[in-house]
Amino acid sequence: MEQIENINLGPRYALRLGELQRWHRLRVTCFRCRHESSVDPEKLRRRFREHTLLRDLEKKLVCTACGNRVYNVIRVARLARD
Repeated sequence: MEQIENINLGPRYALRLGELQRWHRLRVTCFRCRHESSVDPEKLRRRFREHTLLRDLEKKLVCTACGNRVYNVIRVARLARD
Protein backbone atom coordinates (compact mmCIF):
# COMPACT_ATOMS: atom_id res chain seq x y z
CA MET A 1 0.00 0.00 0.00
CA GLU A 2 1.21 3.53 -0.74
CA GLN A 3 2.73 5.51 2.11
CA ILE A 4 1.13 8.96 2.12
CA GLU A 5 1.25 11.97 4.41
CA ASN A 6 -1.34 14.73 4.80
CA ILE A 7 -0.33 18.21 3.66
CA ASN A 8 -2.04 21.57 3.53
CA LEU A 9 -1.95 23.28 0.13
CA GLY A 10 -4.58 25.79 1.12
CA PRO A 11 -8.31 25.85 1.72
CA ARG A 12 -10.43 23.33 -0.20
CA TYR A 13 -12.74 26.09 -1.39
CA ALA A 14 -9.86 27.69 -3.34
CA LEU A 15 -7.90 24.64 -4.53
CA ARG A 16 -8.52 23.38 -8.07
CA LEU A 17 -7.97 19.94 -9.50
CA GLY A 18 -5.46 21.30 -12.02
CA GLU A 19 -3.21 22.61 -9.24
CA LEU A 20 -2.44 19.13 -7.95
CA GLN A 21 0.81 17.44 -8.98
CA ARG A 22 1.42 13.79 -9.89
CA TRP A 23 2.75 13.03 -6.39
CA HIS A 24 -0.44 14.25 -4.71
CA ARG A 25 -3.23 11.93 -3.64
CA LEU A 26 -6.69 12.82 -2.45
CA ARG A 27 -7.84 11.21 0.80
CA VAL A 28 -11.62 10.97 0.74
CA THR A 29 -13.56 10.26 3.94
CA CYS A 30 -17.24 9.30 3.98
CA PHE A 31 -19.36 11.34 6.36
CA ARG A 32 -21.73 8.47 7.15
CA CYS A 33 -19.54 5.36 7.60
CA ARG A 34 -16.08 6.95 7.94
CA HIS A 35 -14.74 4.78 5.10
CA GLU A 36 -11.49 6.32 3.84
CA SER A 37 -9.99 5.94 0.40
CA SER A 38 -7.06 7.32 -1.58
CA VAL A 39 -7.72 8.71 -5.06
CA ASP A 40 -5.18 9.58 -7.73
CA PRO A 41 -5.95 13.08 -9.12
CA GLU A 42 -5.17 11.82 -12.65
CA LYS A 43 -8.24 9.58 -12.53
CA LEU A 44 -10.41 12.57 -11.59
CA ARG A 45 -8.86 14.73 -14.33
CA ARG A 46 -10.17 12.25 -16.88
CA ARG A 47 -13.72 12.83 -15.64
CA PHE A 48 -13.68 16.47 -14.51
CA ARG A 49 -12.16 19.69 -15.81
CA GLU A 50 -8.86 21.10 -14.53
CA HIS A 51 -10.55 24.16 -13.03
CA THR A 52 -12.96 22.10 -10.88
CA LEU A 53 -12.73 23.11 -7.22
CA LEU A 54 -12.10 20.35 -4.66
CA ARG A 55 -15.16 21.45 -2.68
CA ASP A 56 -17.27 20.86 -5.80
CA LEU A 57 -15.76 17.38 -6.18
CA GLU A 58 -16.86 16.52 -2.65
CA LYS A 59 -20.46 16.82 -3.82
CA LYS A 60 -19.90 14.43 -6.75
CA LEU A 61 -18.09 11.55 -5.04
CA VAL A 62 -19.94 8.46 -3.84
CA CYS A 63 -18.74 6.22 -1.01
CA THR A 64 -17.92 2.74 -2.32
CA ALA A 65 -18.75 1.18 1.06
CA CYS A 66 -22.21 2.62 1.85
CA GLY A 67 -23.23 4.70 -1.19
CA ASN A 68 -23.34 8.02 0.70
CA ARG A 69 -23.20 11.11 -1.52
CA VAL A 70 -23.34 13.98 0.98
CA TYR A 71 -20.83 15.72 3.22
CA ASN A 72 -17.88 13.60 2.09
CA VAL A 73 -14.52 15.30 2.77
CA ILE A 74 -11.41 15.52 0.57
CA ARG A 75 -7.95 16.07 2.05
CA VAL A 76 -4.81 16.49 -0.03
CA ALA A 77 -1.88 14.17 0.70
CA ARG A 78 1.38 13.38 -1.04
CA LEU A 79 3.31 10.19 -1.56
CA ALA A 80 5.93 9.75 1.14
CA ARG A 81 9.53 9.95 -0.03
CA ASP A 82 11.90 7.10 0.71
